[in-house]
Amino acid sequence: MTDDRRTKRTKKALKNSLIKLMAEKPIGKITIKELTEAADVNRSTFYLHYTDIFDLYNCIKKEFLEDLLAAAKPSAESLYQYYLNLLQFMENHTEKMKILDQDISFTNDVIHVLKKQYLESWLTRFSNSNRMHYEYFYCFVTEGSLGVIKQWCLDENRESPEIMAQILAKFAESGFALLKIG
Repeated sequence: MTDDRRTKRTKKALKNSLIKLMAEKPIGKITIKELTEAADVNRSTFYLHYTDIFDLYNCIKKEFLEDLLAAAKPSAESLYQYYLNLLQFMENHTEKMKILDQDISFTNDVIHVLKKQYLESWLTRFSNSNRMHYEYFYCFVTEGSLGVIKQWCLDENRESPEIMAQILAKFAESGFALLKIG
């Protein structure tokens, strides 16, 4: 089925409605009826595009991860630029991030997709490093950065993306310096 403008609008309405409903209650408690009413579409229209609510949720998650990867490409410029891009993306998607983060597998998915994208790029940068040390460092910096970013998304009076990018870049650069001598 091609995605004409009407189909895109319908899918967007369903996705937005599911995110709003998930802010109120767990996905398992959301019915197709309330979702379609919130999106102002028919049940049959829903089933033209998705098999169930979890199928829709997985599409939302997949799109979010694709958009995250596009926004957070390794930067030849600096770690600061990488983190700034990542934080600006998160700032624009804070509500969706809060909802998706309720899914325990979401963080693992983020770590997995980022690892695929960055592993080779960072290994090239630190070709003299012990690969096992690098793997440990990757887990440390990625999970630590995500923890900081999640907390930042939750904070009401948070620092600007620019300040947080400086902080995270300093943390990561300190670790990279240790990799070079390890």
